Amino acid sequence: RWAEGTLKPDGYNTWFGGRSDMDLTKMTINDVVAEQKRRLSAGEATYGPYTSAAVGAYQMMTPEVFASAAGLSGDSLFTPAKKDWILVLLVQQQILLVG
Repeated sequence: RWAEGTLKPDGYNTWFGGRSDMDLTKMTINDVVAEQKRRLSAGEATYGPYTSAAVGAYQMMTPEVFASAAGLSGDSLFTPAKKDWILVLLVQQQILLVG
């Protein structure tokens, strides 16, 4: 797995900017989205000229949208296996769209 600078061991728990201060793998997708919103509103998601609450391996900005597309509910845990599954489905969809 390699994507968006999250190859390191705690990559599944990495926020945009490199923070990995909480175990996202034990949080539900709804919890992660709530934390994204909290960090954005508290100004904790700005690094230099960039503001983003992209989270986890593959730096998902809207994990709830991706999870829904993968058939997962917001109550699903944001585990490494689910993040990988979401990515595989998204890649497959893009391949089908491109042909």
